[in-house]
Amino acid sequence: MKLKETFSTIPEQYDKARLDYPSQMFRDVIQYAGLKKSDPILEIGIGTGKASEPFVRRGNAYVANDISIGLVTIARRNLKRYRRVKYIIKPFENIKLPKNRFGLIFSAQTFHWIKPSTRFSKTHALLKPGGTLALMWNYNYYDRGIGKMALRLHKKYSRARGGKADAIIKQLKAHKQFTHVTLKEYQRNLHMTHQEYITMQTSFSWYLALSEKRKKQALADLKHIVSRFPKNIPIPIRTKLVMAKKK
Repeated sequence: MKLKETFSTIPEQYDKARLDYPSQMFRDVIQYAGLKKSDPILEIGIGTGKASEPFVRRGNAYVANDISIGLVTIARRNLKRYRRVKYIIKPFENIKLPKNRFGLIFSAQTFHWIKPSTRFSKTHALLKPGGTLALMWNYNYYDRGIGKMALRLHKKYSRARGGKADAIIKQLKAHKQFTHVTLKEYQRNLHMTHQEYITMQTSFSWYLALSEKRKKQALADLKHIVSRFPKNIPIPIRTKLVMAKKK
């Protein structure tokens, strides 16, 4: 199983464990994009809809794309009050949509899974002239507190490597078909119980891709790490947002 497909195995846990996004971030995207009611929106990798509602509730025509039937089933449930959402369950690389049409294409925690040969060329083709591409990721701080210990755990067990989001941001800044690249960062201080933190960590691809034997070992190590922290663990989170306009 590919790393990007592992989330399909735990749709309910994914919805429960994954973080939401700062409300200010959505306001910044909407302001930057200058969205009109007539502008369709495309979300790449809707998952269970963690980043969807602030855009969906505007009433624009909305296309939600994901590769997982399980995740989309929960997204449908979470967004059931909204009628203008069209769900497409297949890889973004394979979907066929009208070119030069979308006022906003955005992706939360997903764009690094899209093939490098397709990421920018296809989003550029689908955006209307002056349309906005917005990409966002939540990050744990891995240089302090429990994050520092979690990083050691990832390095011990994971075959995945970090830094992909930063590489994509760098590529977008240098891309000749996009302009007015804007980078923003938001910081939050959250608290999680021991079980909440374990549930979050075991919803990541580094853990899901392990064999059953390695999962047991990793879970034991994770529980040992968590036991060294107070009942409500402080979790500093930063969210990165990069936006650009189609030339």
